[in-house]
Amino acid sequence: MEAAFLAPAGPRLLSATRVILAAQALWIVLSRPALPLLERWPDVFWSGVEPGLAARFLYAPLGPVLMWIRYGALVAVLLAALIGLWPRISSAIAAVLLYQLAPLEEILAGMPHTSFGGLTTPTIGLFLVAFAEAPAPDATPSPEWRWPVALTRLVFAFSYLSPLLAKLRFAGPAWFTADNVRAWIMVNEPLTRAPLGSAVAGSDALCWAVALGTLALEASFPLAVFSPRAARILVPLAAVFHIGTALVLGYFFPSLPLLLLFVEWDVIRAARPAARAAA
Repeated sequence: MEAAFLAPAGPRLLSATRVILAAQALWIVLSRPALPLLERWPDVFWSGVEPGLAARFLYAPLGPVLMWIRYGALVAVLLAALIGLWPRISSAIAAVLLYQLAPLEEILAGMPHTSFGGLTTPTIGLFLVAFAEAPAPDATPSPEWRWPVALTRLVFAFSYLSPLLAKLRFAGPAWFTADNVRAWIMVNEPLTRAPLGSAVAGSDALCWAVALGTLALEASFPLAVFSPRAARILVPLAAVFHIGTALVLGYFFPSLPLLLLFVEWDVIRAARPAARAAA
């Protein structure tokens, strides 16, 4: 635990984490340019929102003009965080503005889990970056550059563990069977037209592989936070898993680029000069 969260790390690791989080959030926000138009939704849509819930997510009706201003401000501060301009301030403001979109993430992503929408980890991660000391490029390794990265990785790991717990809570162990996987594929195939859906559904062996592979990955992925060796195995497997999910079910995981959070960027930087010297 101590090694995972407090081992000294170089400044490049924290800077790379900020860039990945800001780039991910910017991609999601720019791919949904109609976000300011949410203000035009019928009043009945917002009528069921309790005042306490609205206050929790800093929601208040702003009007179309202010919604566009807020959208532009969000894009601007995400760009600032991306390029490292006032990194702590820009990360904090970006996180606050992203937090206001949290209740709408399922709608924006078109999927029934907020952790799949692509903004949950950037919102929390940018808050963590804002609280960490901004590193100088030539700073010596320090735990200050490690703990925000480790906590961000842990938040992202819950994108796998939470769906596992939900499956066990609402469906039980029977979710991880070939029959259930086949049923999911056949329900989604007419809607998504996934290219490999019919082929996988027609094979008991492949359906069992998907079921047991899902169980193994979702249960074990948090180990990637605490073990570099586990991360070297689980992170590539997760990438393959998400590509397979798109091909078999037609579901794309918007947070896929966040797997780059598990790259040890300082190690890569140190290895490159050593390789050139050896050559």
